[in-house]
Formats: sequence, structure tokens, C-alpha cells
Amino acid sequence: MKNSDLKTLVAKLENLDFKNGKSFVSFPADEIEGLSIKEIMEKYEAGKFSANILDGFRKKIFAERDILVKDVLNFYTTKLHFKNKESALTPEDIYLLIEAKKTRLKRLIMVIEPDFYPTITKKSNGDEYDLVKLNWIGDDGLKFIKVSKTFGQKGELGLEFSMKKVINDYFTTEAQQSTDWKLKQSFARSLRADHVASVDGKTWVFEFKLTDKKEFIKTALRFELWDMYFQTYLNKPEKEFLVPYYSPIIEK
Repeated sequence: MKNSDLKTLVAKLENLDFKNGKSFVSFPADEIEGLSIKEIMEKYEAGKFSANILDGFRKKIFAERDILVKDVLNFYTTKLHFKNKESALTPEDIYLLIEAKKTRLKRLIMVIEPDFYPTITKKSNGDEYDLVKLNWIGDDGLKFIKVSKTFGQKGELGLEFSMKKVINDYFTTEAQQSTDWKLKQSFARSLRADHVASVDGKTWVFEFKLTDKKEFIKTALRFELWDMYFQTYLNKPEKEFLVPYYSPIIEK
């Protein structure tokens, strides 16, 4: 992306998307009563639940995408009129403005498509952990490693710890209470909840064993990158951007 122009970056951003997949396998608790695990997963994969836990996140990302694309296209196609000295832009001003817009586009692209590479780190006791080095775009428009972080023990062993941490870090609202009901509650036939969290008043059942760790890590990195983007451009702390958007249940 280093030498991409505004028009190319906008076109790339407009065509990007991401799927929820099995990155955060969770179900609305009131919609899985009486279902088997197979029935629950079939309904999940067919998108027949009223909401996905990531709906609110996607909505925020693509709302910002639409605003940014419109802003850049307006800038790109609008003629600059220099009426007087005070309002005039120098060639350097115009260049810096274009570069700033390119950097912002690159950063939002990176939120949707995280640029990272996974590796393994070994502790002194011999335990192996998933380590990820996450890239970001600097103010100079160049890529650099911004974050190095672990996601629990290697493979599926680290999912429970990592998912609970991400849920607490990014899904918390003022009205939320998180409770581990693993030993207390069975919501559906053959399903005993790995974790239960109340987000914006709605109870969600999280299944670590059904989650794909690679997809989970990518989603967790999107949260990290969006938080950096949000703090840079939207300038206020927001821990509620993951509140799901609910739609009426429509049987398909």
C-alpha cells in the first residue's frame, strides 16, 4: 500500500468485508432452548439467530468506512479555489493533506484486514504460547510493528483464557455482568455453557470448544486496531462499540 494513491485506496476499502465465522462462537441464550449442538451450529452457520455478538462491531466499522469513503471522494473530485491569501493552501499543505487522508484510509483498511504474523514463544517451564506481532501504519504512512501479544497457551488450550480476557476488555458495558455458569447451567440438550456474558441486557452463551483459534485471534486483533483507530480519529474512549445490533428473528 506504500505508493497507492487516494483513488486506489478508496476502491480497496469500498470492496473489503469480513465474516464473523467461528471467531467468537456465541448464541443468544433465549434462542437455543431445547436445541442439540448440531441444530445450534446449523442455525448459527445459516445466520438464523436474531443477532451475532459481532454485529455491533461490524456496524461501527462499516459506518466509519462509508463516511470516510464519501469524505475522500468529495475531496478528490472537488476543485480547490484560492480566493485570498488567508484561505489559500500551499503545495506543501495540499501534499500533507493528501498523505494524511491516505494514512487514515490505510489504517481503516488494516482494521478490516489485520496485517500480522503469528509465531510461538516458549516459557522457562517449557509451555508454548501463541504470540502475534501486529503491524500498524505510522504517521509517515509506513508500516511498523505496533503490538506483540500472546493469546494463551498454544492452540486450543489457550482459548478459554484468551476469550474471557477479550470479552472483559471489549464487550463490557455499564449494565453488563459476566458469570461463568459452566457448572451451573445447561441451556440446551448436550450443551453446557463454557461462558455466559450479559451484553447490553442480552445473555450470550460462548462456546470455546467450537471456536477456531486462528479466526478468534484475527477478530481480537481487529478490536485492538479499531481501538487505536478510534482513539486517533474519533477521540473519545468507547467500550460499547461491540454492543450487538438486534433484528427480528426471520426464519429462513
